[in-house]
Amino acid sequence: MKLRGSLMRAFKLGGIHKQTTTQSKTYTRYPKIHDVHIDEENEAVRFTFTLPDGANPDLVLKQEWVFKQCFGNNIEIDGKVKKFILWCYSKDMEKDIPYEFKKIQPHCKDKIIPIMCGVDRSGKFNVKDMAEEHHMLLTGTTGSGKSSLIRGILTSLILHKSPNEVQFLLGDLKYSEFGIYKRLPHVMGVYMDAQSLLPQLQIIAKEMERRGKLHDKMDVESIYELKDRPPTIIVCIDEVILLKDKPKIMKIIESISCIGRSNGVYLMLSMQRGDAKSLGGQLKNNLTFRISGKQSDETNAKISGLKQSVDLDTAGRMILSTQGKERVIQVPYMDKKKAKGLLDPLKLKQEKPELEDVADRKVNEFSLDEVFDSESKG
Repeated sequence: MKLRGSLMRAFKLGGIHKQTTTQSKTYTRYPKIHDVHIDEENEAVRFTFTLPDGANPDLVLKQEWVFKQCFGNNIEIDGKVKKFILWCYSKDMEKDIPYEFKKIQPHCKDKIIPIMCGVDRSGKFNVKDMAEEHHMLLTGTTGSGKSSLIRGILTSLILHKSPNEVQFLLGDLKYSEFGIYKRLPHVMGVYMDAQSLLPQLQIIAKEMERRGKLHDKMDVESIYELKDRPPTIIVCIDEVILLKDKPKIMKIIESISCIGRSNGVYLMLSMQRGDAKSLGGQLKNNLTFRISGKQSDETNAKISGLKQSVDLDTAGRMILSTQGKERVIQVPYMDKKKAKGLLDPLKLKQEKPELEDVADRKVNEFSLDEVFDSESKG
């Protein structure tokens, strides 16, 4: 009853209610509290409540500060229209989480394209399936942990999926991030500038067209319905903003965002802030799977499409936004040395030839024994 009273106090302080006025009286209806659950394992309390009909659901999210005043900063609100769930945690999230593939791998098993995002407030690893979440946008200022996140995502995918299941086309426009992925059987190539990247994207565009014709011939909606499906292709470009003045490249990227999903071609784009002016409105609207680290201010957080901001003093603290829902996560830290140690056992002895027919690229399976050995050695 004490917890219910605290939640009712938050409703009153935040003006979260619906008022109805008649000739003689004004009635105030507050949200109905259905359940108060104490989670002893995670040291948290979960409130479930619904808004009265006619109440604006934006009041709940806009008045988040009221819930923080009543329950502390470590809260999480999930809901959209009428039903909401409020989690209140007794302690803050961990700030330093080392990357450990052994802990991440079990969460990847039931997913077509597992994307390692981070650990949420309850201590659970959030691994999403890109096949369900669509194209991806990563944003955040320098030092936010964006580079560590990209390394964690790419490395986890490479360790979990065979080269016949997933292939990467990497654009390293800062000349600093993707060198460690060269000579990997999963990687079509690493390209440092627009001039070298364009021909490879044109090949991807032709491959999408070929796969589209195959769908029509086999009467299926996506490659994942095919018995012998070609590999998923992920086009990952770091600091894509540097290509905004390259119309031929941006046209192909936008085309992938529109028709790539059914053809098994996905975007993973990275930049400091994801505003529509820089990306183009159509492209930004199709990048519905978003993770953002700290922004320079609240304005930039909103420009990047976030409803809430993150703790600006915590590197690796980010917001995961999928299907209209936002969740605060802490990204496991992985530096280049760690990633290199995990990937080196998988590398080919020689550089692969230039990208040709994606559908015909077949490479050998590999064992993770050496990878686990190298991870345990640090």
